[in-house]
Amino acid sequence: LLQRIGQTSGGLSTAIGQINEANTALRRLQQNTVWIKFADWFSPLTALAIVALVGFGSGIWVTWLKYNDSTNSLGRDLVEWNRERIIKCADDKNPKCTLWIVPPSQSQK
Repeated sequence: LLQRIGQTSGGLSTAIGQINEANTALRRLQQNTVWIKFADWFSPLTALAIVALVGFGSGIWVTWLKYNDSTNSLGRDLVEWNRERIIKCADDKNPKCTLWIVPPSQSQK
């Protein structure tokens, strides 16, 4: 009877050791799964953020280039120099309107 009890307790301690090893392996597997899921989300989000930043930066650059070209600058200057004249001609329905093509001096405005 004592020998059988000894075998049973030995088998029990072996089973407990195997259960602990399996529990440790399961915990390690769960941690690895969390890291794999994190990597699955992190990689595409990083790529998406890089693409968004490059797109935003290139959009600002192209807009700046287009806004500051010579034609747009001249157009903005002409409207700024002749704003009052254009409004007055439109109000008077005058088909002929004199516009400044060079910056007017303060006394000529």
